[in-house]
Amino acid sequence: TRPDDELLYRVESGRQLMTLLVYFAKWLNKSVAPCFAEWITAALIATPEVLTGGEVSVLRGLAKKAAKQLALGGPEFQLDGASKLVMHQIIFVVGIFFGQRDLLEGTELE
Repeated sequence: TRPDDELLYRVESGRQLMTLLVYFAKWLNKSVAPCFAEWITAALIATPEVLTGGEVSVLRGLAKKAAKQLALGGPEFQLDGASKLVMHQIIFVVGIFFGQRDLLEGTELE
């Protein structure tokens, strides 16, 4: 299922958005399906600018998981171009738009 405006409005208006982001962090791995990438993007766009400390922690957890996926190396763990782009997108959005610039240190996004 692809994210649509009506569904995102229902998710955004409750605590479900943060719950989704927690699950996204758990599900994030070396291969990001296009539909999952759309959901991540839509959820980040739907995230309000003003957040509680706990909500910032959820976003940081997602960005840290993305950074971990980028850092894993070896021939058995190669990210494809689209998955790398999603990982960088997560780190960039959380780092820049949500003021967590320390997450950008040591990345190509610095």
